[in-house]
Amino acid sequence: MTESSTKNAKRSTANKVTKRIPNEVRRERSREALLKASEELFVARGYAITTVEDIASQSGLTKGAIYFHFKDKSGVLIALIDRAEERVLEPLLVRLEDPNRTPDQKIIDYLHYWSRIGIEQRSTMFLPILMSLEFNGTGTDIEQHLDRMYGRVYEALIRIIEDGHRQGVIRKAAPAREQAAMLIAMMDGTLLEWMRREDRIDGPALTRGLRSLLLQGLISSPPADS
Repeated sequence: MTESSTKNAKRSTANKVTKRIPNEVRRERSREALLKASEELFVARGYAITTVEDIASQSGLTKGAIYFHFKDKSGVLIALIDRAEERVLEPLLVRLEDPNRTPDQKIIDYLHYWSRIGIEQRSTMFLPILMSLEFNGTGTDIEQHLDRMYGRVYEALIRIIEDGHRQGVIRKAAPAREQAAMLIAMMDGTLLEWMRREDRIDGPALTRGLRSLLLQGLISSPPADS
């Protein structure tokens, strides 16, 4: 068999396999490929500098495929924010709203969770942080999506800290709203510093150290193995 006939045979086989895959599955796969490529590019380069052509090239798909799934580049980012909310934020909120856990346990859960997700799903964690900086003050739909996402975390933490103050298990170093802001700011800042100095910083050690530091400052009697 010649090289040309071998290539034709492979192409024919690939086409047959593609035809056997339902259209809905193919569409979902292409959408996920676009989201994955976009997330990588937005985190590495920023939103403004990333073009639709860049996304198409990174994903191995066409510009037409992008516009089939999304109205424009902003639609891609909104879909990524919604996906991060579903995959990362929702599981956390379920745990933070567990009535069987005490306020100090919930704060520990929050710090453990963000530390773990920051290691396991870095791009998904970095995306909202970086985009919130890039879109701050723009008044766009994207900024509103990010504000809503962050707002859900803020409100959950405020409720937990207020309960902790009442029960005496969380120190009253500042009002609950300011303590919630400090928690979020320090977690976001730590991830950004890890991103900036990735070649010089042990990220897992950094997040573990921050978690221990915050627990000592917030919890009235932090567990020895925190």
